[in-house]
Amino acid sequence: MSKKKPITLSRESKLAYIEQILLKKKTVSEVAGSTGVHESTVYDWLKKYSEDPLELMPGSGNLKKSDKDVKVLEKRIKELENEVDFLKKATSYFVKNPT
Repeated sequence: MSKKKPITLSRESKLAYIEQILLKKKTVSEVAGSTGVHESTVYDWLKKYSEDPLELMPGSGNLKKSDKDVKVLEKRIKELENEVDFLKKATSYFVKNPT
């Protein structure tokens, strides 16, 4: 039994389908049938569009700006935690071994 190859559509294609649904030119069933994706996927597109139309589906491997900011902040927190650990170790060393 062979696996189905995942269907990939560009962001622009998804937006075009969402627009057709919102303008009542096509139904969710029609879009699902013509694209080969499941209806629940199309409903997911609509939900994401209603939540944040500007950052809808940033694309494969890309993050939304807010997610990107979180990643940068998490990296900075880790760096600061490492610095604090180093300073704690250095402080305890110099307390034990005054010169």
